[in-house]
Amino acid sequence: MIERSFAHSSEEDLVNNYPNVYLPFIANIQNGNLDVGDNTQIHYRYALPDDAKAVILVMPGRSESVVKYAELCYQLVHSGYGILIYDHRGQGMSTRPKSNSQIGHVDDFNDYLNDVEIIVETLIARLFPSQLPLHLLAHSMGGAIGAGAIIRMPTVFKSAVLCAPMLGIKAPIPAALASVIAKLGLLKENLTGASPSFFVGQSEFKPTDFGDNQLSSSKVRYGFFMKTHGEDVTLQLGGISNKWLIEALKLMQFVSDNANKIDVPITILRAMEEQIVDNAAIQRFSGSAKSCNLIDIDGARHEILFERDAMRDLALDHIFHLFNEYSK
Repeated sequence: MIERSFAHSSEEDLVNNYPNVYLPFIANIQNGNLDVGDNTQIHYRYALPDDAKAVILVMPGRSESVVKYAELCYQLVHSGYGILIYDHRGQGMSTRPKSNSQIGHVDDFNDYLNDVEIIVETLIARLFPSQLPLHLLAHSMGGAIGAGAIIRMPTVFKSAVLCAPMLGIKAPIPAALASVIAKLGLLKENLTGASPSFFVGQSEFKPTDFGDNQLSSSKVRYGFFMKTHGEDVTLQLGGISNKWLIEALKLMQFVSDNANKIDVPITILRAMEEQIVDNAAIQRFSGSAKSCNLIDIDGARHEILFERDAMRDLALDHIFHLFNEYSK
């Protein structure tokens, strides 16, 4: 069991703490692989501190792995929360497409939602005391999946924080045109019997220099992400497939159409220097959901939880405020 003691985290301390505290922590907590059917294994890790007040299900974004969330998971656990974090199918250490482990692909976005149901009904039920409240903390693609899961399972989560959720995609071409291009690409795959292929302009993993990145303005946190993923090919993931894009657009439409059915207390953290997801779609969702608090993080890029201290600390304040309120 892990004793409770809040651990402050800062960019200044990361040089020492990331390799010597956070990475060993995420490497040494309990872990396993869950069989969810269709020859797919979901990799997960979990921890439970003494006298935990609640449990948080952490859903990373597209292309991310549990390893990337070492700093955050350490803070959550040492602030008195049990956690379960997992790699979505097709990325991280979960089962990937055999034809190309670098392609971001899924046959049906409902597969992601099915995985959440299985995780809640098996892992959460087995690993954590039943009386503990369950909260959701989800980023980007994880936010879209999390919103869909709330719609499907309206009584499971006591509250949720969606961080820069993928409720719309910010792209150089309209979504309708992107959908047409993806469907033509998929048609070609089907006619030729080819394996899933990258959407136009997408490719295998390529390191991006800090000065060219759209994810974070924290050179320190971005640098550690590129180091861990850039040096470990098993964690790398490239661009999306045609089918992934088609399915993502379907899920985002489903979430939009059903947002008014959500009455779980939700806090959305919106990055105001966003270049990946559509902030207007987030605004529409927050206006439709019945109990949603939209928080704008000025200056933040897409990965708010990996931003500079001032922005990240503000985000954590809102996260702990909501989870503490609904853990009583």
